[in-house]
Amino acid sequence: MENKRKKIALLIIISVICFMIVSLAISEAFKASDNMTNQHKSNYPQVYKTAVAKQQPVFVFFYADWCSHCVNFMPKLKELEKKYQGKYNFVTVNVDKNENIQLAKDFYVAVLPTVFVVDPTSNKRFKIDSYTLHDDIALDRELCKHIKSN
Repeated sequence: MENKRKKIALLIIISVICFMIVSLAISEAFKASDNMTNQHKSNYPQVYKTAVAKQQPVFVFFYADWCSHCVNFMPKLKELEKKYQGKYNFVTVNVDKNENIQLAKDFYVAVLPTVFVVDPTSNKRFKIDSYTLHDDIALDRELCKHIKSN
């Protein structure tokens, strides 16, 4: 009986230590992601107004700093911004920021990352699935569909 109590006490101590380590790791991840958050603040309303005036589609990227898939997609996002400069308006929306919570709800964001292409002339939203996001050819094909020919 005494041996059983010692094992339980040891398990509790190990569990508490593991919890503390995970908590510390998460807090460090949030600190490290501050640079990314500062670089990508949502300006959806302004960009949408510009897109309507230019009749260009809007690429809306919903993310969170703690989301590893979102962080891994950021370099691809930079490539897309360069490739489609003048053809698309790009917006990044951090769903953890209070000012972006309603926008994420309006787009029914349930998983991260989530990407929409918004056609400002019709105000239609087209969700790009995660398989397409990771397939360069499929993503290029999808984005080209929404570019208006002049």
